[in-house]
Parts: sequence; C-alpha cells; structure tokens
Amino acid sequence: MEPAAPFYLGCPEWANADWRGSLFPETAKPAEFLKAYASVFTTVEGNTTFYALPRPEIIERWKEETPEGFRFCLKMPQRLSHE
Repeated sequence: MEPAAPFYLGCPEWANADWRGSLFPETAKPAEFLKAYASVFTTVEGNTTFYALPRPEIIERWKEETPEGFRFCLKMPQRLSHE
C-alpha cells in the first residue's frame, strides 16, 4: 500500500455537469463523473448518506471507480443527527 497523502483535497460533490469541458471531458456521461473527479481530487463529501444509505452494490461501484487511498467523507444520516 502506498503511503497516505499528507492531505486530502476535494469538493462537496462529484457529479456537477457544469464541469464538462474543464474538469471532465466534454463528452463525459454522468456515470463517468466519479472516475474523472477522482483522477484530480483525493476526497469527496458524500451528501447522499444524509438522506439515505446507499445499497452495498453502489458502495462497491464507488470503490471500483476510485483509486486506492481515495476518501469519501460521508455525512451522518439525518435520522441520527436530527431526530
């Protein structure tokens, strides 16, 4: 395993269609956004977990689309933080 980066840099989302032509290739499809995002950044905030827990196969796909050492900073589910 490679040593961890001294810091992680990312954004609060990876699926921003406005990044086509700059961060993403102009022809990138939404299903390709995470892989393209992870080629530039080392972490991302995960807002989806605030509203619902993703299915295991979704989490597995995220893992496959990101390099080793990439970090997901997932939000606490609102059921735990707000109720």
